[in-house]
Amino acid sequence: MKSNIQISCNRYKYCCVVFVLLLKMIFNRNCMKKKIIFLIFSLFNILLPIMAQDSISNRGILFEDISFKEALAKAKAEGKKVFIDCYTQTCGPCKYMMKNIFPLQECGDYFNPKFVSLTRDMDVGEGPELGKKYKVGIYPTFLIINPDGTLFCKEMGAIRLNSNITFVEKIENAIQRATEINELEKKYNSGEKNTVLVRKLVDLLKVSDFQKADTVLNQYLSSLSIEELCKDDTWNMFSSEINSPDSPVFRKLLANRAHFEKLLGKDRVEGKIISTYQNEFNMCKMLDMHFDQRIADLKDLEKNGYSQALALRESMTLRWIINEKQVNRIGEILSILQKLKSLPSDAERMAVIKELNSFERVANIAQRNKACTELRNIQKLMDEKSARAIERFITRILPKK
Repeated sequence: MKSNIQISCNRYKYCCVVFVLLLKMIFNRNCMKKKIIFLIFSLFNILLPIMAQDSISNRGILFEDISFKEALAKAKAEGKKVFIDCYTQTCGPCKYMMKNIFPLQECGDYFNPKFVSLTRDMDVGEGPELGKKYKVGIYPTFLIINPDGTLFCKEMGAIRLNSNITFVEKIENAIQRATEINELEKKYNSGEKNTVLVRKLVDLLKVSDFQKADTVLNQYLSSLSIEELCKDDTWNMFSSEINSPDSPVFRKLLANRAHFEKLLGKDRVEGKIISTYQNEFNMCKMLDMHFDQRIADLKDLEKNGYSQALALRESMTLRWIINEKQVNRIGEILSILQKLKSLPSDAERMAVIKELNSFERVANIAQRNKACTELRNIQKLMDEKSARAIERFITRILPKK
């Protein structure tokens, strides 16, 4: 992607060539007037875009043609920060920003006094190294770097001319957020650790650095005693923010269920534990999760009277067998269908049955017929809406005659 300055330079080169030819023809008396007039018009047509482009370049963001290292040195000398537009050649929104947003006068008025600005293709030159260092994975991404090379803030996503906020406002919001984060981190690192401060810090971090937000949250919650975790404000943060069964603080909850249940009640603890597994399952992370560990956890929860654990475990097992096309384990699916009557609610039965998607692709005709027989038996126990849904599964699974 060429900057405004590069485009202007190329046009100046063409202009100079035409101008030299024009001079030669003027001093050549044998040259026809029509040719001279033609060249004058050519020169005029080239000059107009140059003047227009220069006007835009002068009032928009001035992207400098210097290395990142030189930009840091210049920023330090001038008391500025470095602004980097991170783009790729295949990024449409990146091209839109370069053509329509960066040339705006309000952008030039805001950025040029405050930043040494660069634009970098993240696939070539300094781009890949910068992308790795500052964890750039979405385009466009806008980096604001301190003169010492540390990241001050990062903002992602393009702005259009008709957006609710301007690009300047977007960057100002990012800077304000980064300033607040720095202040909160200073307090946190100095020992001022409490749920209100951590919640505010985590909420701000999630906008631009979800991984860091998750790290801060887990570090804080893991440092608390069970009694402290069970305080209303802390438990509310735990319940809403911890969503991975692999989180250290979640494993702490599993290992100390009885203690948590004593302080919070079994329903609240069971609700949090089951919803955490359910959320991971719903997000289709079967390939990423530690499947055997999840099944073992749920079996353990069943032994301790967590009634919802059985339906979730059966759902996971069905999806795993079907997705992985483990034809030697189809018998387990039929066994699960036989036991569905024991589940306490229609909702739990349907949650398991829905995982029969694509069952017909991995089962033979005899297995499909047996599955339909089991579904017919379950159908008799279900409400009208659920019974109709089961009928649709039977129609799809039943071998065609």
